[in-house]
Amino acid sequence: MDGTILNDNTFPRHIWAYLSMNKAYSGGASGMWSASGLGKFELAHIFSHKQDERALEKEVFTEVDENMEPYGLFTSASNVVLIPKGFAKPTDQMKTIKICFYKRHLELYGNNITGLKGFNEKHVPAWYSEIKWLDPELPCNWKTKVDNLLKYRENYLRKKYA
Repeated sequence: MDGTILNDNTFPRHIWAYLSMNKAYSGGASGMWSASGLGKFELAHIFSHKQDERALEKEVFTEVDENMEPYGLFTSASNVVLIPKGFAKPTDQMKTIKICFYKRHLELYGNNITGLKGFNEKHVPAWYSEIKWLDPELPCNWKTKVDNLLKYRENYLRKKYA
């Protein structure tokens, strides 16, 4: 399997690029990412997309299908959050923060996670209920922007695998 679409942060960045600017991601000095203000944020994945990052998932989920590939939700909008620069490391390295993101994801989307079942609530920190989560907001013209993203991805894949 060619995993480039699964292991390249460009595709998760396309999600945010289309939702905010209705265009494909482009980085660098002349790219849209910095000019749009998105450069003030870092991309963070809630669920792992690398085999060596799965230890916490194995600890807090009762069923982890290690034979399922691809696992996680690498390019899924529900798995990709933007966090202000400097704050992404805790989402990767602090168990309690990561578990809070797991719980919030499950509250918002249910269990749409490939290969993970049985979230064990006993791992959720006692202070979770004190977190003041903002309600998700849909950007203006979100349906059109999502349609444009899907068209872009379809065209990209057609060209790549033609």
